[in-house]
Amino acid sequence: MWPAHWGWNAGERTERKGGGIAVRRMTGTGAALACQRLATVCLVGGLLVLSPATAWATFTGKMSAAFSVGSATLAAPASLTVTVTCPHGTGHGVGNQGSATVTFPDVLLASSYQVVLTPPTGGSTTQTTTSGSTGTTFTLTATGTSVVSVTSLRQSWTSTPITRSFTC
Repeated sequence: MWPAHWGWNAGERTERKGGGIAVRRMTGTGAALACQRLATVCLVGGLLVLSPATAWATFTGKMSAAFSVGSATLAAPASLTVTVTCPHGTGHGVGNQGSATVTFPDVLLASSYQVVLTPPTGGSTTQTTTSGSTGTTFTLTATGTSVVSVTSLRQSWTSTPITRSFTC
């Protein structure tokens, strides 16, 4: 007996016997066999889709970045000089005033500077100068130890302040 082959029509089986071909109808409905074939095709297709496949890729060219990223810090002035003329006594009932002139070199990237004087009497006076200026001058009215600090500024950036104290 020759092996059986499925026919093209649902529910048919072709057999070879001797020299002839016989077509036999299979038991069951054609719709049931069509559903079986459809389920088999879906199962095989699903296995092919869901089975892992090996991917091969090769990078052959070099590209440079469109921009670069870095970091920076805003430095305080490298030095701070305070030239002081101290206030002294009262003459003819009027107190004499002194002055403190603060000078410092420019800092790369700084657009301005905040200069703060804290006198011995408390409180503070703040002046802002632009980059390239020679400094600023404060009026002194009391004797004792005062503190001057300078902070570099650029937009929202600030440096750590450089500080000097002096005594009149």
